[in-house]
Amino acid sequence: MSMRSAALAVLLALFAILPTAAEAAVAKIPAGAKIAVMPIGAYGDAAVYDAGRAASEYVMAVLRKESRYTLYDCDPEIVADRLDELGLSLAGLTENDAAMETAKLFDADYVVRGNILSLGDSHSSSGFLLVAQEQHTITAHISLRIVDVRTGAIVMASKGEGDSTATATNLDLQSASAIASYTSGGGHSVSLIFDDVAWGGHNVSTENLDRALRAAAVDAVRKLLTNIDGKQRDK
Repeated sequence: MSMRSAALAVLLALFAILPTAAEAAVAKIPAGAKIAVMPIGAYGDAAVYDAGRAASEYVMAVLRKESRYTLYDCDPEIVADRLDELGLSLAGLTENDAAMETAKLFDADYVVRGNILSLGDSHSSSGFLLVAQEQHTITAHISLRIVDVRTGAIVMASKGEGDSTATATNLDLQSASAIASYTSGGGHSVSLIFDDVAWGGHNVSTENLDRALRAAAVDAVRKLLTNIDGKQRDK
């Protein structure tokens, strides 16, 4: 065999091995594996508007839609009922140990845990006469990790990011009422109802928060699943 033929044979052998090596590098979790999904933690500013509860619902929804696993929702109320049934308690355990024991309640093979790493708001203001506009961009970052219940080892982790921008228009109600009263000779009351929450000295749209959390949850779950099974998810 010539040197050229030998080199070509070696290259072909390497190309044949590469896919196998790449597949081996992907952590595999068998379809149908039992996975307990813990509530997403939220601390500091991220605790606004019960953001942890919202993020938990979005993470669970995406896992149900895009994974092939048997999922158990470890909502605190569900877990409390299960503990009562079995006459058990998680009192005195660390957060990590409590998560592991909770997963065992459902005979789960793995447990998904996560936190809202940050939930930030950037805003700008503008206005004319009695009308003021505020543009708010909410940016959320969520981390997820899946842990082997038997060994406590982290199988895979991911981070997701999502943002949402909304513009709120506010009316100076006091000035508007005064002008209306003066021009009509009578008193008028003006009321506007906003679905928002006070945060950092500003009123932030709860819908805007939800959209950012949903986007971050979707991004984090899709990255986690892609890292586990190597299947690329749609953005």
